[in-house]
Amino acid sequence: MPPGGGYGPGYGAPPPKKRTGLWVGLGAGGLGVAVIAALLITGFVAPGFFLGGNDPDEVATTFVEGWNDRDPEPMNAVICQQGMLVQRGMEPTQELLDTSEMMQERVTLTGEVTEESDSRATVPMEIATDVATDNPDVAATLVLGTEGGDWCVDNIE
Repeated sequence: MPPGGGYGPGYGAPPPKKRTGLWVGLGAGGLGVAVIAALLITGFVAPGFFLGGNDPDEVATTFVEGWNDRDPEPMNAVICQQGMLVQRGMEPTQELLDTSEMMQERVTLTGEVTEESDSRATVPMEIATDVATDNPDVAATLVLGTEGGDWCVDNIE
């Protein structure tokens, strides 16, 4: 037996533990934090796509596209629930849009959205028809308001 009571010469210190999994985990976690931070910044600050209807241009475009597609769902999604269209009983319905289709109406935004205040914006539009009428093209104004801080369609003047 060798001196010291062992079984033979020692093999030295155990090999160092590999920490590859630790570094991969830390890297993935850091990347995840960076992605979440970027998503929150772009979602709530710029361009703010988590904020819903806060872009009056987007609200006006959604309303007009719904009209031209004869689809009341996107139109009703951006209409002010306490607005003049609802108060006058003119909220978009499939029946109303079917009449619009029979008249071969096309709606076009003809200018830029003008924000007149924090709660009112307007955009010029034209309602054109191919059916012979006294007024084949009607100039109108899409009036936007706010409800709960979000832009919505209030009226057509």
